[in-house]
Amino acid sequence: MSMDYKSSRSFAMTLSHRAVEDIRRDGFRQLRNYVDMCAMLANQPKQKGFFAYAQKTLQKTDSLYYSLIHSLVDTVQENRICTVGVNLGFGGLIHGGSRMKAEAEKTGQPCSWLNVGLCGDPALPAAVQAAEEKGSFVWVLSCGPAGPAPAAALAASYPHSAFLLLAPPEQFDSRTLTALEPCNNVVLLLLLQRPELDHDACETARQLRAKKMFYGFCALVDDTTANEAIDPEWIDAASQYGLFCLYARRAGMSAPTSELLRQSVAESRVELGAPMLLLDWEGDVDRINKALSPHAVLGVCLPENSDFPLQTTLTANG
Repeated sequence: MSMDYKSSRSFAMTLSHRAVEDIRRDGFRQLRNYVDMCAMLANQPKQKGFFAYAQKTLQKTDSLYYSLIHSLVDTVQENRICTVGVNLGFGGLIHGGSRMKAEAEKTGQPCSWLNVGLCGDPALPAAVQAAEEKGSFVWVLSCGPAGPAPAAALAASYPHSAFLLLAPPEQFDSRTLTALEPCNNVVLLLLLQRPELDHDACETARQLRAKKMFYGFCALVDDTTANEAIDPEWIDAASQYGLFCLYARRAGMSAPTSELLRQSVAESRVELGAPMLLLDWEGDVDRINKALSPHAVLGVCLPENSDFPLQTTLTANG
């Protein structure tokens, strides 16, 4: 990694810590001040457009994002917020995304700011190293039979990358959490087979919150459960236990139902007083890829014949 990147990342980390402290002290005003500053410093049309949208959104004092950020700084340890934010936002999308876009436009080869892999795969460390060298710093790792614990060594070895660990709630047991607790660059995704919280999910979420871990839910959705996913009662219940919920379509979801899910998630993010941030695996990744470059794709680093819970061929309509 170049010295320019390291110094820029260090500055971004310092700024993010200061932002968290300022938001704790005077949330509404300081949050708007930082967005205004970023809008002024933005030097690319897409960046300017993003921050203009953020400025408009934050004019509403009952915006979802105010409550979300306050919940974040109240429930997640500061080093985790800043490390994940810098690795994903600055490293993955700003620095890395710009670098990969320029290279892809020059060579015509695909680029991937986001990669998926299997936790415990012996080939994974070399793949993460190769990805960082290209400017790719974000990974979603499925925790299969090995569970999430092997990710601790990987996260420690590659502190500039962000790792989202996807596993059923019961795999985040006390031994695993002890191994992962020192890792500030991980986000834990509790995998739900449908939009529903059982005892294991609720209990695991309580433990993660007590340890001030960065976590949320990932719920699999199909034609029969799409209505449950957008049911206000489910969203309100889930918001009592987690900061966000990522929806992922099961294979075979119909195009109309997929589009309904995409629209409902998008609308929820501008709804006043919304209790929880909803994310759309297929729709949001596809949208970011298209904004980044015509050559952007999901990076797939999986052993042959391995299963991955989320779709790895992404289109906005599932």
